[in-house]
Amino acid sequence: SADIVVIDGVRWETDVALIRRFPKNLLIYITANARVRYERTIARGEKSGASTTPFEQFMQEEQATNELLIPKFGAKADCIIKNEGTLEEYQKAITDCYHKHIAPHFSE
Repeated sequence: SADIVVIDGVRWETDVALIRRFPKNLLIYITANARVRYERTIARGEKSGASTTPFEQFMQEEQATNELLIPKFGAKADCIIKNEGTLEEYQKAITDCYHKHIAPHFSE
């Protein structure tokens, strides 16, 4: 019954198919280069041992099948956000995506 449903961490074709089954759907691809993702992963320290994972191991883990598919899905996204800058730049990109792709559905 929610107006908006968010599915985070799309990793498989079935995830994309599920999203696309909704009548009003939007696939947003938020990405950054590997070095930025690695540094942010280290800084967050969410995963056990992540803060001591060498970059080479991080890159090896990026070769997992589900990780390799992500850019393929990203290419099909309705909105692509490159998150490599400041927090303010990221927030602006999210706001722009919202105004372009989400807000119009609420004026119908």
